[in-house]
Amino acid sequence: MEDITTEPELTPEFLECIKNNTIEHYKKIRNNLLLETDKYLLPDFPITAEQLEIVKEYRQALRDFTNNNYEMPEKPDFVITLN
Repeated sequence: MEDITTEPELTPEFLECIKNNTIEHYKKIRNNLLLETDKYLLPDFPITAEQLEIVKEYRQALRDFTNNNYEMPEKPDFVITLN
């Protein structure tokens, strides 16, 4: 019978699996943040032109996070999300 209390062997395949699961986790967070900031783009949402540009830049940074070593951008102070 296999001893399940031992540490798993850190094979390249196992490390790749961890990496892929972590990336998928961050992508889900990113997608939720994009959904939660959709309202800021509505034409009748009470936001200044300056804040709108900040939100657009933030959303672009969220979409680009896979190109930026998976670093999440800092959320603007005025943006309220459920996370």
